[in-house]
Amino acid sequence: MNHRIEAALYDPDHRLDEVADYLRALDAKVVQAATVGELESLPGDSVDLVVLGGPELSGAYAAVKRFAPNALVVELVSNDSAAEVEAALERGADDVLALGQLSRCAALVKRAHRQRRRSVAPESLLANVSDHVIQVDATGTATYMNRRGPILDVSRGVGAPASEHFPPSHRPLVQRLLDEARAAREIRTFDFRVDTHTYRVRIVPSDGGALTLIASDVTEVSDALTLLGESEARAGAILSAMPDLVFRMTEDGTFLEAHAPESSDLLYPPAEVVGKKVADLLPPNVAAVVEPAILRVLRDRAAELVTYELDVRGAMCAYEARIIPIGVRQVLAIVRNMTEYNLHRNRLAVAERLVSLGTMAAGVAHEINGPLTFVVLGLEWLEQRIQAIEAREPPGDAPMTERLRDVLDGVARIQRIVRDLKGFTRNDEPDGALRDVSSAIDGALSLAAAELRYRTRVEKSYGVVPPVRGSHARLGQVFTNLIINAAHSLSEDTTADNVVRLRTFVAVDGRVAIEVSDTGRGIPKEHIPRLFEPFFTTKPPGQGTGLGLWVCHEIVKELGGEIEVESEVGVGSTFRVLLPAATMVAPVVPVVPPSAPPRARILVIDDEPNLAKTLAILLDDHVVEVCLGGESALERLEKDRDFDLVLCDLMMPIVTGMDVYATAKAKWPALAERFAFMTGGAFTPRARAFLDTCNLPRLDKPFRAEGVKALLRKKAFARGSTTIEKA
Repeated sequence: MNHRIEAALYDPDHRLDEVADYLRALDAKVVQAATVGELESLPGDSVDLVVLGGPELSGAYAAVKRFAPNALVVELVSNDSAAEVEAALERGADDVLALGQLSRCAALVKRAHRQRRRSVAPESLLANVSDHVIQVDATGTATYMNRRGPILDVSRGVGAPASEHFPPSHRPLVQRLLDEARAAREIRTFDFRVDTHTYRVRIVPSDGGALTLIASDVTEVSDALTLLGESEARAGAILSAMPDLVFRMTEDGTFLEAHAPESSDLLYPPAEVVGKKVADLLPPNVAAVVEPAILRVLRDRAAELVTYELDVRGAMCAYEARIIPIGVRQVLAIVRNMTEYNLHRNRLAVAERLVSLGTMAAGVAHEINGPLTFVVLGLEWLEQRIQAIEAREPPGDAPMTERLRDVLDGVARIQRIVRDLKGFTRNDEPDGALRDVSSAIDGALSLAAAELRYRTRVEKSYGVVPPVRGSHARLGQVFTNLIINAAHSLSEDTTADNVVRLRTFVAVDGRVAIEVSDTGRGIPKEHIPRLFEPFFTTKPPGQGTGLGLWVCHEIVKELGGEIEVESEVGVGSTFRVLLPAATMVAPVVPVVPPSAPPRARILVIDDEPNLAKTLAILLDDHVVEVCLGGESALERLEKDRDFDLVLCDLMMPIVTGMDVYATAKAKWPALAERFAFMTGGAFTPRARAFLDTCNLPRLDKPFRAEGVKALLRKKAFARGSTTIEKA
């Protein structure tokens, strides 16, 4: 390039400083004008490039036509959208420039140099420009053409009608626009495509009805606009699908754009947000968080996550805003309402704690069952001894056996609580097991006793109902939740009037109905449809996870039933569980009077010394040996396997009852068939799987010695009745 380009910048709003710096870096001479008068006073002959910026440019375009008609005219646009570009070209711009595309200045300088017309004859200038130019007289005849090429049909040359120089498909349109431009003395523009190129034709009227047609190759711009439109459509689709609020803001917190989904909680319509600042719309404490974050993001050029709380129509909501830098002085903020997420996360944490508590409760129940079995067996031994003493010496008014039975009753109550706790926390039984509904309800009552004792009285009305299918644990969980919910609905100020009623009956359709009713505060009608949704609760914060009724609903649904709700505010609520009745044919079992089992040789294996020794004492009609732990038992069996019954604890440290059985089954199969297990609860996956697949007898702790004797009678173990495999 052997000529230094001179550029004139019309910049009333001082928006073109960066453009001026860029042009100077390209060795262009730059002059700037802040008014139309200053622009017109510039030496037009030396200006090759004019860049116009400002809100009102009609006067500037008129001035450029007068003082620099041969200069390349470029308009500064806020963005390169199709609408902005089209409007600028309509006003008379040769090209457009967006602030985000300053790198295009180099191409504009080259283009300005190519079409420089200073000191060149018009014909010579037109011959060198890249655009196709046809001059037309008042009759519509072409009087001059600057070039021949693939886009215009020039076979007829000068003297032919101008419209005939275009493809036949476009000739009617060209002729119409020629006539309109001549009549209205206004520029007309149209686009057409030839092969892979897009051309824009401008029809410019001049004096005497003459016209000039200028066809410019705008393929690059057109393709870019097409891609831009597709990109904008994709971006719009993504924004429409996003549940978040999206804002584009300047460094001082001014909103330039705002997007909000239809269901958003935006306090103002998006159109009212644009143009305002963060401090105008948000409380001072929130603005004090957001505004410094914007400055940090622009300074560090790194995204930042800020959180804050905002009162939205009377409800305090938690928000998370991810602020991302875009461009030099703008940021994008993606704002998400985290209130529901945080609530669910907290409730899930509570649910996890409840699961952990249930696991711990199952372990505690197992640990209690060991010493409780010893207590039961010890009391049984005392009962036998006291009965023997009282048989010799008649007691007074308060025999010791009566007092002992009171103690045994208390132990039985502990036994029932442990059993119900174990059943509630562990699902050791399949759902196909037949269950007496009333026993499951009573088990739930014992677990909920602490919630009921000081709040209300309980009224039970159990009708005769058929059994249902379902495990004790799952049915117990349903009834426990319903009973505790009923208790929580009662006022502690009116305990004398509070009642929880439990009723079972056969519904009209034949299903088994279980009702849990209360005289509590009731449930508003608008809440009833949502009662069984996960995490929905009507309890105060911190008193409910919103999972209890959902779990009840899921269990009942899996069992083929349903839950109905009736409630009235201030009167009370009734939850009705409807379960299909289970049909079965009771087997005919012959009644055989109990008989004393023959004397047998028994090996008791348990890690509770007191339990094992007391059981041996109570089984003194038989030959009983005791091994404390699995290791000791295996050592004993290596030496002697001549036992009629091996009564083995399931869960022991180091070597479990399962390990002892596995060794016996591998080495002494006949002996393995003589095993029976004592268990306080299978609370490990391995133990549960073992009991599910093992068909050997099982005694659930705590048990009485009579349970072992019944087992001996059932199995008909008799000393010498079997041959135990020798080593």
